[in-house]
Amino acid sequence: MARILIGFGFVLASMAMLGGCASGPTASSPKPAGPGQLSQVLSLEKQAAEDYQAHRDAQAAGDYGKLVKLVPDDPNYWYMLGNAYVRSGQPELAVRSYNQSIMRDPNNAHAWHNLGVIRLRQARAAFTSSARLARAGDSVQASSQRIANALTTINQVPKQTAPVEGPAIDDSSATPTTSPAAPTARAKEPVIITQPTKSP
Repeated sequence: MARILIGFGFVLASMAMLGGCASGPTASSPKPAGPGQLSQVLSLEKQAAEDYQAHRDAQAAGDYGKLVKLVPDDPNYWYMLGNAYVRSGQPELAVRSYNQSIMRDPNNAHAWHNLGVIRLRQARAAFTSSARLARAGDSVQASSQRIANALTTINQVPKQTAPVEGPAIDDSSATPTTSPAAPTARAKEPVIITQPTKSP
């Protein structure tokens, strides 16, 4: 078994070096894979999945961060890193990770969805702030309020709609709070899809 792993590592290292010679050196070229790296990746992947499932989000982000350094071309590791960043309250780092995932797999609908949800939340927060900070009667106040209201309406989910399946990240800080007298007026946030994507 050890001989097979060493042979596999040698083949991977040779392919990586030949690929590097053909395309020239780049900053994000993966390091040659050795037999120890494969076991390190598998062990780290297991730990990352366990941390993520247990909602140890900072640890999961650290684990997936290490994985994308070891295997930078894997779009699923970047996607899961983005999810861990969302759950740990770091949306800008999540955006970068989702973009990296999309660069490696432009057909990753989950990464596109989560990127859109983050941008939608950020847009609504920006227009709400603009409307609040603008002087009364200023044209930007009316425009910003109109757009913020439209984005809030987009986020509302009718009661008869079936619940979204799968785990969702509840970003309560981005959800407007309501008074106890009007709990049904609360806008529903689009959900971040947190299920791992299937690698091709």
